[in-house]
Amino acid sequence: MSHKLEQYDLWVRNMDCAIEYKEMNSAQNTKINIGVRPTSGDISIKVAMPEGKAIVEWIAFDRLKQASSLFNLLVSPAYAEEVVQTSPKFRVAQASALVVCQGWEGSSKIVRVVREGGRCFRETISPYQGHVDKRAEVPCNASCPQSKAK
Repeated sequence: MSHKLEQYDLWVRNMDCAIEYKEMNSAQNTKINIGVRPTSGDISIKVAMPEGKAIVEWIAFDRLKQASSLFNLLVSPAYAEEVVQTSPKFRVAQASALVVCQGWEGSSKIVRVVREGGRCFRETISPYQGHVDKRAEVPCNASCPQSKAK
């Protein structure tokens, strides 16, 4: 299956889950947010560049089981702690982000509201490309479209 179709399928499969992201900062001021869907183990990764561009990718848990070295790195807490403590490139930040709601805008865009640091943002995402096409601050009680792809 192509990567774009796989990403679309993962968005469909994980649309009804409110993901809580944990933030990591890299040496290049790039923000990396990682969240896991507890029921399936699927992982969502959002990378925000300093110039404002952002992408969102999903990794299916089944793929992680196939790539045993990556799986072992992710599931071994002792090893992960050692990497964080000894690597100057990454540090775990205390901040987190929470997906308040998300839904489909037509069949080709996802709209979601994300709470970060007491503020909320509406993001419009292309599920095939993973690009965050729009991001704007909104009230935290802002609504999202229905969660079904059309």
